[in-house]
Amino acid sequence: MAINFNNGIGSGQNSLNGTKGKDNVTPLHRDGMNTSNGQGAKDDSVNLSSQVQSLQSLEAEIKKMPDADLGRVDQIKSAIANGEYTINYERLAAAIQKFEGSL
Repeated sequence: MAINFNNGIGSGQNSLNGTKGKDNVTPLHRDGMNTSNGQGAKDDSVNLSSQVQSLQSLEAEIKKMPDADLGRVDQIKSAIANGEYTINYERLAAAIQKFEGSL
């Protein structure tokens, strides 16, 4: 495919005569045949490596997983409702400092 980088400067460019359009790109017919040389468009193909295929498989499995550990959420809710949930303030403060330090 020809691309016009000269923005219409030079002889023969941006001509509406012949098969080339004003952007100097040879158009294709709907059937994939190139109008200038009569050859059909070649089929493009992509081959993925085994690593990419493995990553795609893992990604699909991860998408099936819930966003949160619902069992743990239920345990915490139950502990809060029963007054059994205790907060470790030192651990909480350390986590907040670590988070703030990473910003």
